[in-house]
Order: sequence, then structure tokens, then C-alpha cells
Amino acid sequence: MKFSFPVPFLFLGSAFAHHVTQLGDSPVPINSAPRTPQRVGFQSGLGGLCGYVKNSVGHYFCNPGLTCEGFESGGWAYGTCQPLILYNSDQNFGHSYLPAHVLPRKKPHGMGASILRGTTDADFASLDSRHPYAWVVGPLAVQKMLSMSGREQMDFVGWPMDFVDKCLCELGQKFKILKFDFKVIPFATRADWDGLVYALTNGDKASEASKRCAEKVAPHLPMMKKHPWKSFIGLYGDPRKLSTAEQSKYNSFENFANSGETGAFAARAFLYYTMDADELYAGDGWTYDAKHVKGGDEYLTTPMLLRNIQGHTLTDMDVHCPHGQAPH
Repeated sequence: MKFSFPVPFLFLGSAFAHHVTQLGDSPVPINSAPRTPQRVGFQSGLGGLCGYVKNSVGHYFCNPGLTCEGFESGGWAYGTCQPLILYNSDQNFGHSYLPAHVLPRKKPHGMGASILRGTTDADFASLDSRHPYAWVVGPLAVQKMLSMSGREQMDFVGWPMDFVDKCLCELGQKFKILKFDFKVIPFATRADWDGLVYALTNGDKASEASKRCAEKVAPHLPMMKKHPWKSFIGLYGDPRKLSTAEQSKYNSFENFANSGETGAFAARAFLYYTMDADELYAGDGWTYDAKHVKGGDEYLTTPMLLRNIQGHTLTDMDVHCPHGQAPH
């Protein structure tokens, strides 16, 4: 089906040298498109950053790497993607209709989110202080999560639910969801296999040790891309079975860089223990739940103290121990 644009969008500002495209089509200039104002609706809840716009023709999505410029009035949004790249879809946020990556080594425009856990205020003072980079979801995921329950959100972004229940029931931890605008985050890259190596070599936490780790990991990316987790551990072994002493070879930039460990297993163990690329990690830039259902767009970002993340929100999640009262 070829792209049609019978109902015009309202374009704000004077710039008009943009393009509209549909998956499978070459970019088509719209300079000659009618410029009659047309109001379009969008699902709110993203702090003014729109996830999709909709007109009477169908659903149109801002490219994940873009933002919607405009304003809201009377329940309607007036705006356009900047620069204008729209994708047609016959279902809301159907990932099969969206491009896999757009500028994957650049920060996306829009809202991101991360789930934090702990028992004290200090546990909720930073965006992931446990790892060199924080794992967060991007604007497409945030929009989709708006209609989910707390447990559904956690499953959607890739938290193993048995681990969640352990945190709730045995450790007495609680969970909160952090939302922020990517524009205040210093560094972000799409969390695919190449993004892991990019973070090691070019991220704001990169060091001589991390670059040496990248040199150990990069040659084995083709093998990791070819073999999903179950296939990989069947061929090379399971990093989860390492003893505590063995894990220490892989649990930091310095330890892995200075170890004599090499090969595909060593590379995957390092990504597991240092970069937190666990058994649910697929390496394609999307989250997956325990049933391997694709979730939302995923990024590696700079760990930060929350007080330094301007405009963030931190909200208690409605998730509880399914077996009754958690320990105090």
C-alpha cells in the first residue's frame, strides 16, 4: 500500500523542507502538500511530548528519534514531528511497523523511564548506581506503559518476575518508577549489541580499562547476535553458574581488562556481570518479557543522582508481595 496524505497536518513554524515516508517507500517530498491547518489528537500523559498523532486517515507516528513540536488546547494537540518523518501503522505502537533503529547512537527526543528498587531513601537517590550505565526505556515504551498495571510494566521492561517477588517478599523492597526527559541526560545509546561496545568506547563512563574490555568483546558480537541466550549457553556454558570467586574476573572494567580471560564465554560473562545484559537481553534494542514477547525501546544512559535530573518524577509503583505481607 502506497503512502497517501489526503488530510493535512498543521505545520508550526516557517521550516517546511521536510519529508514524509512510509516503511518500504522512498522518502516523498511534501513541499507541495496542502497547508490548510488540520487539528490532530494525541494521547497525553508524556508531559507535552507526544507519542503519536492521529487523524481521520489513520495512525501516524513520530519517528522514535524525534519530538513533536506543538501545543495542546481543548483536548486537541496541534503539532508536527521535527524534522517531519511520519510512519503509518494500522495498530497503535505495533513494533513490526516501526523502524528498528533511528540514529541509534543519539539520544532520543522525549520521555524515558526506569524502575528503581530499594528500602531506604538512599536507594532511590540515583538512576542506577549499581552498574556503569543505567538501562532505561524510551518514548515508545513510556507511552505504551501508561495503560499497564505495575506488574505489567515490570514484566514489559524485562524484570524477571521471580526476582521481583523475591525483592518484595523476602527482602521487603519497594519499587518506584522514574520518568525524565532525555534532553537532560548527558549520554544515551540504543541498547543493542553494538551499543554495548559503543558505550564501552565512547560513553561518558568510558576509560582505558573499558576500551580494553571492548576489544575483548567486539570480536564475539557476531556469535552473540547469531545465538540467543539459550543457544549460546548450550554452546559455551552458562555465566550464571560461575562461583563468586570466578565472577570477580568479570564484574568490573578493571577486573576483566586485567584478567587473562578471552573468548565468547568470557565476553558474555563480562556483559552479564558488569554491563547487566542478563538472560532476557536479546541485543536488538528492545526489552523482552519472560515469555520473550517484545516490549519497548531500550537505551543505555548515564547513571545520575536524581537531584541532577531536572524535571524528573519519581512515583511509587503499585506492586506487592503476592503471598501476603512482606518482611519489615
